Amino acid sequence: MTIDTVILAAGKSRRMGTDKALMRIDGEVCIEIHLKKLLPLSDRLIIVLSNNLDAVREAVAGYPGVMTVYNAYHEAGMFSSVQEGFRHVGGARPVLLQMVDQPGVSVEVYQRLVSAWRDSDRIIQPGVVVDGKLRPGHPLVFHPDLIEKVVGLPQDTILRDVVDSEKVRVVEIMDINVMQNLNTPQEINFRM
Repeated sequence: MTIDTVILAAGKSRRMGTDKALMRIDGEVCIEIHLKKLLPLSDRLIIVLSNNLDAVREAVAGYPGVMTVYNAYHEAGMFSSVQEGFRHVGGARPVLLQMVDQPGVSVEVYQRLVSAWRDSDRIIQPGVVVDGKLRPGHPLVFHPDLIEKVVGLPQDTILRDVVDSEKVRVVEIMDINVMQNLNTPQEINFRM
């Protein structure tokens, strides 16, 4: 099975001090780290951008099958970028939603989520056992039936509210990177 993938990269990266999509991690550009892992699993891959559109488009120009889209409403918050990305998916496949600030998520996590997917799932997400409790993380995989619902919601909707309103299955993963994101330069010390 293949999926459609939406990568959110329209944030301002204020705390990081540099565009997260274009920051270098161990000599590689962050967005390219994602593409190398996700393109083999994705029928369609959409990167949602804001003022960084031209720079990121140039960085990913050598990757076939990648669509870069501009979120004109990025100032409204992250959910507007989710909506923009969902407007460009095919509509027949599950949609994996990945934030650009999680380059440490392993390809095995993506493969596990794709192989665990069932048509009866509304949303699945990885989870890691922490202190004896299964804690959900990212990325999320959405049923194609949810695309229109997400696109039709108000832009100021909070993604957590959408997730909480649906039946979610958490797939246990042994990769703590599904719980972490990069917000500051000090947080770049993660396992790839």
